[in-house]
Amino acid sequence: MNRCFQGDDQTNKGMKNAPLAMLCVTFLFFTTIELCAQDKEWGLGLRIGNPTGITAKKYLGTGNALEVALGTNFNNGGFELLAHYLFHFPVSGAPGLDWYYGFGGQLQSHDRGDRDWDNDMELGADGVIGLEYIFADAPVAIFLDGMLFLEIIDDPFDFDLDASIGVRYVF
Repeated sequence: MNRCFQGDDQTNKGMKNAPLAMLCVTFLFFTTIELCAQDKEWGLGLRIGNPTGITAKKYLGTGNALEVALGTNFNNGGFELLAHYLFHFPVSGAPGLDWYYGFGGQLQSHDRGDRDWDNDMELGADGVIGLEYIFADAPVAIFLDGMLFLEIIDDPFDFDLDASIGVRYVF
């Protein structure tokens, strides 16, 4: 008999486990749907603008959130680290859309070509305002925000405007 139609013992053992595998896949599928339907707790993603890099957001469940981002600066090639405490408010008539504002701080370094990083470190406070939309059918959020940065260390009272767009996986 042709071996393709007969199968060997390994193939037969695999076929016996197929219903168990299908049951596990079905369980994982429905568990994932249930998790997506629950309230969000975390968001991890990418941000493009200043800074361009990674972003992490912890939703506190009270309409507030904490955000941390680490990336590079488009204008001068240095790095930026920012942290914000945010206040979220739903936009009436637009399910899934929130506007938010908040405050926090930034640490920045700038590459001005001389590689003297010590002279190019900046520390300051900032305010942020933005929009975030979380899709109802997928664990994805998109956002747009603007920040006003007040430098305190290195060049006191120097103001900068920054803006970013981004996407996060929320879970």
